[in-house]
Parts: sequence; structure tokens; C-alpha cells
Amino acid sequence: MEHAESTGYIVSSPQSPDDLKSLYSLNRTVHGVAVENLTRKMVDRRADVRKESFLIVKDRDANRVVATLAMIPWRIRYCGMELKALEMGIVATDGNHRMKGLQRLMNERFAGRMADEEFDMSLIQGIPGFYGNFGYHYAIPLENQVFIELHSIIQDDGAARCPCSIRKARDDDYEFIAGRYAAHSSGYGISSIITADHYRFMADLSYDAETDAEFFVVCEEGAPAGYFKVALHGFTDGLMLSEVSDMRYEHYSAVLGYLKALALDRGKPFIKCVLPGFHEFTRVACAMGGYHRWSYQWQLKLNLKRFFASIRPLLERRVGSSMFKGLTGRLALSLFSTGIALEFRDGSITGIEDYREQQEVCCMPLRSFCQLAMGCRSLGAIMEGDNQVFMTPRNLLLMETLFPACRSYLYNNY
Repeated sequence: MEHAESTGYIVSSPQSPDDLKSLYSLNRTVHGVAVENLTRKMVDRRADVRKESFLIVKDRDANRVVATLAMIPWRIRYCGMELKALEMGIVATDGNHRMKGLQRLMNERFAGRMADEEFDMSLIQGIPGFYGNFGYHYAIPLENQVFIELHSIIQDDGAARCPCSIRKARDDDYEFIAGRYAAHSSGYGISSIITADHYRFMADLSYDAETDAEFFVVCEEGAPAGYFKVALHGFTDGLMLSEVSDMRYEHYSAVLGYLKALALDRGKPFIKCVLPGFHEFTRVACAMGGYHRWSYQWQLKLNLKRFFASIRPLLERRVGSSMFKGLTGRLALSLFSTGIALEFRDGSITGIEDYREQQEVCCMPLRSFCQLAMGCRSLGAIMEGDNQVFMTPRNLLLMETLFPACRSYLYNNY
């Protein structure tokens, strides 16, 4: 259903083939052909992202799409629980229609879906300095970049003796790849849930889309032992490794040798590893002379009350295994612009309410709470760099109990 705006714009999902054609054209103009192709690919091939998952703003007079965003669902593994997230992706606005509030119009529709379908959070990979206007804060690692010069890659005797081979993945390998990813990410506190169908989508190269990737299987004595992913686009002139499973050192060394040969064959001057800093492969890459240059983060917006309701069983388990076992009382957390109050009785959470009062016995900025909730930083580390965190000793210890630091990283699912 379309929504006419007094501003001369119409906000809707694509209603016709002409709307889709205009949507594709806008993404090509703003982002390039690869992103246009990604939009086509999602509409055609992604089961949970169809044309209805795109919001468009049309200039009523020109009958042309001048702004758009995609609503991309994610499943997030949160310390053993599953949460629902909605990504605001592929955002574009025609240059002649910027600074007219079109993003705000789309954001209202996006927020409506967030509420209607009870998503716990929304995510965006967007440009810095803009989405804070809509309540987004940097919170989860997205790109931790380690660069390796090709001349630094050597294979020692142990790797040379490793009886392994590497081949391109076949269609019947993606169940194996999904299983190895699940095994690897089980060691993370917070991670994206990625299925075999997600991997098949990424490996479909028929569109030449922005997130296309090649997958390779490492075999030992003929049996699959692991896999890795090479992204075919991205912000680099190098060969980009963006995912790799747990394997032995000898396998990792063989993978680096294979990547070096692939980079030389494709005229790539270096290898860019986009992996968590705690990944074993990152350690191997750095030991061979790799160096960290830059990192980026997902921007996050919590549906605060829904988020706390979803993780209630986890919070109760953490309280029950701590010095606060059997807790009865109230924890009121002020986040300045918003807040939450938890009522505990005998260790169970019996109430979750919005909280608007200002106080200094348990308060912190929302941006810092997002980082704490997503496990990226401990409360102590946050307090070292944020002088707006105030807590009594009891509240500090309770918040540390509820939200300990963990391994947190979201691999792309498209």
C-alpha cells in the first residue's frame, strides 16, 4: 500500500516492474553496477528478501524512485540464544533529493516493521556520522583488516609436508561449509547464523553482484577438512579473504600459499584478511608479517525493551551462577535518552519497564551500553574511556555479571 506525503513524495514498496527498474537504476547511479546487481539478485534469489523488503521514495511529479533502502532479516546467535535483527541495507538517495528528509520518511516505515515483527535490534553498515541521527551506535566488529604482503608468505617444513589439497567448492559442499561455520562460530558469544542456502546465494556468480564470493574446500587425504571464502568485490585492490574455518596450522599455511598464488594470478598486489582479531588465522597472518591497518563496526539500534525480554532467561542464568544468586530488588539503568528497569525476585526477572529518570547510581550513555550489550568491550574497558559512566559498587558488579565481554563478530549472510 502506498503512502502519499504532503512533501510531494510517495513512500512504498515497489509496486510494478517500472518501480523495480527505477530502483535498480538509482542503486546503479549511487553505488555502481555491482550494487545494482546485488539488488536484482536479492529480489530474484533471496527467499527472505523480495521486492516487498525494499522501501522506495518516488518523486510524485517525475514518477521516479529517488531514495531507497532494503530491509534484510538476520538471525543472531546471542550467547546460546537466537535474536532477530533487521538490517537497513543498500541505502541510496538521488543527489538532487538529499537534505529533504527522505531518509527520515523511510526510517519511520522501517521502525514500523521493527515493531510489528518484534525485532530485537536493527543493524546498518552505513557511512559514519549520519545514522547517529536515527539512534544508531557503533557496537559490533564488522571489518577488522589485516594486510599481508605477498613476499611475506612462506611455507615452513611442517606445512610443506601437510598432505592437503585445495579445490573450489561444489554445490554439494555448502552443507559441509555451513556445518563448519556453525562449529567455528560456536566459540563466539555473538555471531550471525548462516545456512547452506545463504552460502549458495553468496556463491551464485551469475549476477556479478557486490557480495559475490568464491568458496574453497581444504581436503586432507581426500576428505574435506575446512573451507575459506574469497570475496570478489569490496574496498580493496588486494585479494580479500573474508571467512575461514577452524583448521590446523599446516592447513592455514597451505591456505596462505594458495591465496598468494591466486593473488599473483589475478594481479592482486597483497592479501586483505577481513576476520576477527581473535581468529587463529589472523594470528598466523600477523606472525608472517601481516599488519593491522583499519577496522570498522556495525552500527546498532536496540529495541531496548524487546531486547531485554528476549534475553531474560540468559540474564537469569547469569545471576543464578553469580554472587547475586537469589537476587530480589530493582536495577534501574539510565541511558540518558532512554533507560530500562528490571525487577528481580528470588533471582527471576519479574518486570521489565521503560525508565526515564535521570540518576547517577547506575547510568551510562546509550552508545556505551550498545557496546557492552554486544560483548565487544567489558564494562571496565568502557569506563576507562567514557567519563559519563556512573555506578555504585553493587550496580557495577551486577552489570558486569549481566553483560560480560565475549567474542563478538557478525559475518555477512549475503
